[in-house]
Formats: sequence, structure tokens, C-alpha cells
Amino acid sequence: MFDLVLKNGNLITMNNNDEILYNKDLFIKDGKIVAIKETSNKNKLDCKKKYDVTHKYLLPGFINTHTHIFQTLLRGIGADLNVWDWFETALDENVSNLKKEHCFISAKLGAMESIKSGTTTILDFNYPHPTGFLVDECFDAFSSVGIRSIVARAIIDQGKAHPKIINDSEKEINDCIRLLEKYHQNDNDMQHVWLAPYTIFSTSLQTYKRIVKLANEFDTSVTIHASTPSTIEESKALYGMNDIEFQYSQNLLANNVLAAHCTTDIDKSVLDILKKCDVKISHNPASNCYLGEGIAPIAEMLDHGLTVGLGTDGPASNNNHDMIFIIKLTALLQKVKYLKPEAISAETVLRLATIEGAKCVGLEKIIGSLEIGKKADISIFDLSSLNTVTMHDPIKSIVYSSNQNNVSDVIINGKFILKRREFLEQNENDIIATAQSLGEDLVKNLEVS
Repeated sequence: MFDLVLKNGNLITMNNNDEILYNKDLFIKDGKIVAIKETSNKNKLDCKKKYDVTHKYLLPGFINTHTHIFQTLLRGIGADLNVWDWFETALDENVSNLKKEHCFISAKLGAMESIKSGTTTILDFNYPHPTGFLVDECFDAFSSVGIRSIVARAIIDQGKAHPKIINDSEKEINDCIRLLEKYHQNDNDMQHVWLAPYTIFSTSLQTYKRIVKLANEFDTSVTIHASTPSTIEESKALYGMNDIEFQYSQNLLANNVLAAHCTTDIDKSVLDILKKCDVKISHNPASNCYLGEGIAPIAEMLDHGLTVGLGTDGPASNNNHDMIFIIKLTALLQKVKYLKPEAISAETVLRLATIEGAKCVGLEKIIGSLEIGKKADISIFDLSSLNTVTMHDPIKSIVYSSNQNNVSDVIINGKFILKRREFLEQNENDIIATAQSLGEDLVKNLEVS
């Protein structure tokens, strides 16, 4: 018996052939897609539940390859400042005051916001650790909402960027080991732990090398902020070369590395390094615009054969988790950067948000496309609305016309999380009220301290 059948939907599969399958029934059992068949009202369906998705479009859930979930409590703080002043105002002045309750509610709010825009997997680059066990609060919150989560446990043990949260290297490494042993590949692949040297200048070289070794021992991945104006400036001051070149010289780049941003000085030599090492790229266009850090040359990266996914970055530099907005912005900025409307297509950008994002986080065998055997992580779009009609091409409509209101339902691991725009197990108003109160508490503590 099937657990759920989605009846008569149109499937934008994101498979190798980019097939769109019309009028299909999609069968789910034990959290996976087990069959896709022509829809038929004549056959009696042996299933626990069925759900009519006639005229709707089913997509693999979006994969947000980079955010800082705690920043949901810091939206708007530090707006319109250069990156170094933003570091100080938006982050350094408050991250040392983070407590468990702040981390739990920020992760819960951020996960729910993400789901509303069709996101089913989120990678949280988790770096403020003023006290212990804050990452555990994030995992608990993600689990309570039902989103697939990757928490990249970051280490900051030197530098000027975040002086209030510099921690002892050994203590940080030990906590990474604890988290890997407790959470990595846990809960039916719903929880994953990565490691994250924060930047080339905020993590000591000795610790960075230990992180890479530890990641290999636990068969996990590494992510780092890379090739932005600030990382290049500081890398040249410390090591006499840009950060990508220095990482390459130290054998720190490999196919399990995800580099976030990569907006600056991406010439052919850097592209060659990234390609040779099979480094994946997390493109965060809203944050790059917000902080004035440039437009990443995504079209060139793709032409060079690099794997690229999309990310929102943290809500203190975006300022939300809306992946639909990121998808459209990615397409538009590449057209502006190259002064060519054909620089990147809607189909390509949608792949970056789905199957290519899955490759970036090493989960392409289980998520990222609607195919038999993969996890049932599905976003359902209703394109019969004022902003999408007349709809001539579903992919163009999703990329250029849709917004969060077009996401009618979200299924993660075979379970409805959002149904008819309503959370089934969460009280949205209560979460909003609690987050507002704790966000004010965090900033109030900042002002007092």
C-alpha cells in the first residue's frame, strides 16, 4: 500500500533530460517516490491518502546552499553599510549575546519561512558559538518543523572580523567531533553535519588543516566564504596571494568543498583551480548586492564546467530566505553583468536551485529531482493566479513571474509540511510573536551590554 498518491499533476522533473511530465500520478511510500504513472480514474488506488493536484506543477524542493539561520533575528540591522562596518554593527555587537532560546526560535522561524517559498533543504553555516550546544538547538528546531537540514559547524579562532566570538581551537574541534558523532547522517538522512572554516582570515591555518582532515575522516564536506573583496584583501595581507590561490597551494581544495560567494577576481586561473579541484560554488546574489560585493560570473563558471547552487545567505544581508526571489535575481543579474539576455536561461537557473544544488551538498542521489527512488521532497506550484496568468511556459512562469503565494503545498520526506499554504503542525502566528519578542530581547541585551 502506498502512503500518498499525488493525483494528476504536472511534473517538472529536473532529471537528466529536463522532462516535464503532464497529467501524472506520483506515488510515495516510506518517504520516497516509488512510481510515476499516467493518471487514471478507472484504477482503484491502494493508498492511505490521495491528493488532487490537477493543473498544478510539482517540482523537486529548492535547496538553499548557504544561510546563517541565527540572523533571522537581525533583519535590517546594519543596513546600507560597507562590509566591515556591517560586520561590526550587524554581527559583532550582538552575536556574543546569543542564547539557546534565540538559536531555537531563529532556526524554527527561518525553516518555516524557507518552506513557504518551496525550500525543502537548508544549509546553515553556523558560526556564532558564545556558549555551548547552540547547534543542538538549531537541529532540534529544524527537526520540529520537518525540513531537511545541513548544519556546517564553523570555527573562528583568530582575526579582526568577529573578535567577541573567537574561541579556543581545541575546544571548537572537540565540539565538531561531538556534533558529527551525534547528528551526521541522522534521522533518515534528514540531518547532516559539515565543517566550516569561517574565512581564510578568521580560521587559523593549523585549524583549517585539521578541519579538512576531520571532514575526510567522517566522510563529510567543508564550506567556506571565498573570493570576496574582504577575503581577498585579508588573504593578500596574511599570505601574499588571493584566498583561492592560497587554499590551492595548501591542498585545501577538493571535491567536498563548497565555496560561498566567489564574486571577485574570478579570472581564468581561478576558474581552472576550481575546476581542477571540483570545488562547488554557492551563489548568493541578494547578499552580494546588499553588501556591494559584486556579481559572481555564474555564466562563465557554468561554461567552465563548475557545479553551482543557489543560496539566500543570512537574513542580516538579504534580508529573507525566499529562494524564489533568489532564482529570479540570479537570472536577471547575469543578463545585466554580460549585457546579454541569453547569458543564462530560466531552465538553467531552475536547475541551480534543484539538482545542481543537490550536487553542491552531495545529496544528488537522494534529492534534487523527481525520479523513482529519490526522497519525496516536493514543492507544488499553483500557477493559476493574477501574477502568473496567462501561463504559456511553466518554467518561465516560475522563474520570472511566481512568488511565495504560488507555493500551495510542500512535502518533505514524503510528509506534508505545508498544505494549502498552511503549516499542519506549526502555529505560524505564535512563532512570529515569539521570534519578534526574542529578537527585541537580543537587541535590548546588545544595548544594555
